[in-house]
Amino acid sequence: MHAPDLAALPAWSLAHPFLKILHPWLRGSPIQIVHAGAVGHGGRGVLIVGKSGSGKSTLSLAAQALGMDYLGDDYVAVRRPPAPRAYALYRI
Repeated sequence: MHAPDLAALPAWSLAHPFLKILHPWLRGSPIQIVHAGAVGHGGRGVLIVGKSGSGKSTLSLAAQALGMDYLGDDYVAVRRPPAPRAYALYRI
């Protein structure tokens, strides 16, 4: 993706670098990018899904504050069964 002017890019695209590249790059693999949060504990986890503004980030960060492992609150990569797994894409 080429951006002739950084100011012309929408704010959401700055928060998700490489998202448009990752989708086609992962096509055909058992891993896909999903708009969701993910938290876990002890090797088990949960995918938090919902519309934009529904509270995925709030719930993911609240779970982290309570001691759960945080993988992401907006976009995460997931591997399909038989060996499902979530991967962090963007986190600090």
